[in-house]
Amino acid sequence: MDRLHRAAALVAAAAAVVCAAAPLSAQTASRVIRLIDQRCANCHVMADTGRAPDVEGAPDLAALRTMSPQAILQAIVTGTMRVHAEDVPDETKRAMAEFISGRKLSPVAAGDARTMPNRCSASAEATAGRPAGASFNPSGGPSWNGWSPDPTNARFQPAPGLTAADVPRLTLKWAFGFPGAASVYGQPAVAGGRVFVGVDSGYVYALDAATGCVHWSFLAETGVRNAVSIGTLPDGRRAAFFGDIRGHVYAVDAATGAPIWKVTADAHPLAAITGAPTLFDDRLYVPVSSREEAAGGSLNYPCCTFRGSIVALDAATGRQIWKAYAIPDPPTPTRRNSRGTQLWTGAGAAIWHAPTIDPRARAVYVATGDAYTEPAHRNTDAVMAIHMDTGRILWSVQDFENDAWLVACAQDPTENCPKDLGPDYDFGASPILMTLADGRRVLLAGQKSGQVFAHDPDFVPSGYVGLGSGTPGNVLLAFGLP
Repeated sequence: MDRLHRAAALVAAAAAVVCAAAPLSAQTASRVIRLIDQRCANCHVMADTGRAPDVEGAPDLAALRTMSPQAILQAIVTGTMRVHAEDVPDETKRAMAEFISGRKLSPVAAGDARTMPNRCSASAEATAGRPAGASFNPSGGPSWNGWSPDPTNARFQPAPGLTAADVPRLTLKWAFGFPGAASVYGQPAVAGGRVFVGVDSGYVYALDAATGCVHWSFLAETGVRNAVSIGTLPDGRRAAFFGDIRGHVYAVDAATGAPIWKVTADAHPLAAITGAPTLFDDRLYVPVSSREEAAGGSLNYPCCTFRGSIVALDAATGRQIWKAYAIPDPPTPTRRNSRGTQLWTGAGAAIWHAPTIDPRARAVYVATGDAYTEPAHRNTDAVMAIHMDTGRILWSVQDFENDAWLVACAQDPTENCPKDLGPDYDFGASPILMTLADGRRVLLAGQKSGQVFAHDPDFVPSGYVGLGSGTPGNVLLAFGLP
């Protein structure tokens, strides 16, 4: 579909929206249509055009119209799409959100638990077998806390409360619809008879596991896509820890949802927290990833400057104890593209997952993502060990070399794109620390290539180890589908 026909389709869609909700003046509608056609339509292609989008996986306009205006506005103002709308006035951004969704922005926060008819009451506590006003106890009853019940990320539940024979007999007990949410990325956490979960609207909810009523909701600055970790502070308060896709980390009272502290884990404008924070010995280990992969291909974007990291915070106060970058040296400028935008090298290695804790070695284990720039740093697509007390890198093993990649480059390469585009073989899942039958310990890391790498955490090389360097390092084996 050419630009003229695409614009015509947008005009028709605008007419339908205006007739249904009358949210826009003709002048505003015209401006919004033009902006969407210029900045959105190449990626968010209508499904019936038969044309592939410039960015694979970008939802088409029909899918976007199923989203709430709040979710769309969030994406434009503070989310991934904000780099495409930085010069757009706020009122036009709001009009875009209302136009695309066909709905007015609600003056009342739809996810606020105080406005919900199914807010928990004393009768709900009684139904769940708890006295009214009972204090929240995260250790009471079955639990799945954070990404994994244990800090080694084995993700094993020793007492699941049901057997394989029970599964066919399971029936729906309750359902909870998240107001204004389009997706739920984070795994629910269960503790103390409550279910904690965050959604892309920015709300984090504490639901009653027995009845599905809502105890409280907390509105983060933007979407939350990681599992919530529950723990006890030194003063006895129970806290829920999570991050958002703007790089902020939160601690809220797990019993009431009241804020305790909020800090910024990384000041980069496209930093994001996608992995669950791991709580251990009154410290919170927070992984930092980013959305720069999506923005980097634009000729208006100074690609690329983000580096993945782990941040250790004091769980009681949020104070930063140390910060360890996966790529230790800051990015350096290289050249300018044809639009005069400065380009950089030395970026990438996002950490997408919950860190793994090894108390015996006093180590935090992570596995990193690909590079955004060439040459790909040796700590991209790598498994790393970081000293949990100091943040010093103990060792790093690169399991896949030369993987420099940006989202749009496979479909619509620009001057910003790596000349040798990698396959995008990030490590997206947490490494698993386990003990084998013979007593040896092994660190397992699954990669997007479909391979699983096993490393010996007790072998400590001197400095970095790279598979391509001729040094065997601490790799025991790698296996995957043929």
